[in-house]
Amino acid sequence: MGKTYEVLENTDTITFVVSGPRSVVENLSESDFTVSANMENIDATMTMVPITVTANTHSSQLEITQRTSFMIVNVENLMTESFRVEVETEGDLSDGCFVDETTSSVRNVTVSGPESVVGQIDAAQVTLDVSGAARDVASVEPIVLVDADGNEVPRDRLTMDQTETTATARVKMRKDVPLEFDVTGEPAAGYRYTDVSSDVTSVELEGDPGVLSALDELEISASELDIAGVTSS
Repeated sequence: MGKTYEVLENTDTITFVVSGPRSVVENLSESDFTVSANMENIDATMTMVPITVTANTHSSQLEITQRTSFMIVNVENLMTESFRVEVETEGDLSDGCFVDETTSSVRNVTVSGPESVVGQIDAAQVTLDVSGAARDVASVEPIVLVDADGNEVPRDRLTMDQTETTATARVKMRKDVPLEFDVTGEPAAGYRYTDVSSDVTSVELEGDPGVLSALDELEISASELDIAGVTSS
């Protein structure tokens, strides 16, 4: 019928009384009985389902008295919706590093359940710890469903086609690197080289932390600053 249900008041657990010959009753246990509630027999109000108790053995010698005759349920429309998986990071990276991009191996998760519960979901998230990282981080993490306030939505009445994903954070480094000027050649006769200056003394670089951490200066090569034979700055 495109609906789902929730059992109320723990009415899916019952007690009952069994009467019969002592030699039979004394040896009985829970496993000797089957208790069922067939949803096809739900009443017109869609709130109560009859419970039946049957003995698996010695049924002709036993009398069963039920203390609970109905399972009480709350019936709702079944809702299915897809959510994009968002990767959140937590923790402080190594100095100078930042998260350039996050990805998830599972792009979307499909959730089914009661309309009242699915309607609370605002996003599907996975949290990746990047504490102290100076390179890319990847880890298999659970997918968590959250509401608009960031609170986790209970999953006990929900089904998900994916419950975990491999989350990846691409880590880069940002660093100011000073410029080193390499001057070559000799000016024309009667002239001499005094110094080199620039309105830019350093540049900010972004890239692989493994490369940038070892880079202390950026050289402007001699081919760019050849003063052979010049007579002016």
